[in-house]
Amino acid sequence: MLIWGEIAMNKKFVSIFLTIILIIFIFNSISGISNSTDNTLILIRVDKESYNFLINNNFEIVGSKPYESFDVIISKNKLKIFDISGISYSILISDVEKYDNLVRGSYHTLAEIESILQSISSNYPS
Repeated sequence: MLIWGEIAMNKKFVSIFLTIILIIFIFNSISGISNSTDNTLILIRVDKESYNFLINNNFEIVGSKPYESFDVIISKNKLKIFDISGISYSILISDVEKYDNLVRGSYHTLAEIESILQSISSNYPS
C-alpha cells in the first residue's frame, strides 16, 4: 500500500508543478505585452470598425480617411495588443522618428524658396 500512496503523491506533485509552470508561462506572456523594450514609434492604419477599440484603449488618432480608416502612432511593443485583439492593421511608417528626420532635411529654406521664385520670375517675365 505504501507504493500506491507514493504514486498518488507523485501525481499530485507533478500536477502542482505543471500548474505552476503554466501560470508562470501565462504571466510572462501577458507581461511581455507591456514590458517589451522596443519603443520605436510606428504609424499604423486600422479600419473604421476599430474606432471603439482605439478610444477604449486610449490610442491617439493622428489622422483619418473619412468613413474608411484611422491612422495611429504607437510604439512597436503595442502591436501585440492589436494582434491579440484580432485588429487588422497595416504599417505605414516603421520608424516615425527616422522618417521625420529624413523628411525634415528635404524641405527648402525660405532663402532657397525666394531664390527659386526670383529665378522663375526672371526666366518667365509677364
